[in-house]
Amino acid sequence: VPSPTGPGSNYPFLTSFEGQLLMTWTEKVGEEHAVKFASYRDGRWTKPAVVVQRRDLFVNWADFPSITTTPDGTLFVHFLQKSGEGTYAYDVHLSTSSDGGRTWSPSRVIHDDGVQAEHGFVSMMPVRDDAVGIVWLDGREMKGHHGGEMTLRYARIDSRGRFARQDLLHKGVCECCSTGMVMASNGPVVVYRDRSETEIRAI
Repeated sequence: VPSPTGPGSNYPFLTSFEGQLLMTWTEKVGEEHAVKFASYRDGRWTKPAVVVQRRDLFVNWADFPSITTTPDGTLFVHFLQKSGEGTYAYDVHLSTSSDGGRTWSPSRVIHDDGVQAEHGFVSMMPVRDDAVGIVWLDGREMKGHHGGEMTLRYARIDSRGRFARQDLLHKGVCECCSTGMVMASNGPVVVYRDRSETEIRAI
């Protein structure tokens, strides 16, 4: 299957929903980076659309944008944007589209701490007809890797960008490992890498 991506594209994320594939990826555009989106259905890709293009996106091989959608048709894309001069000072931004990816809302930060620290390794999935659940690693308590512990946090956000809840799930997790989430019969199940006081790490 021919790829819809352009030269220099990287860090793809692929998911499926009701017979279509959704993909995001990153491309270098001059001095900026762009997060792009396309969907695959009936044997062809849609024309790639730009979700966001900026000079200050945080671009990393292990921590990269993703996409999901809700049954009401809203697309949700998360991406990472630098919040300060520190190497790991970046925020998780979320943008939505209600017209199949042709236009995207101004992004909003999914956490409210305002700390210039690492926020990333996001997992998203629909949890209601009009809302997604988002889990991420949140470094607000680490203070530049010299203070407290990395935390695992969760939020539920609807298609209008409203937060229904925000929760601290766990303290003391590995600060550079991916998360995962799946819907079970009684709600979302989250997987992550724990980190003990004696540096034992386990999923």
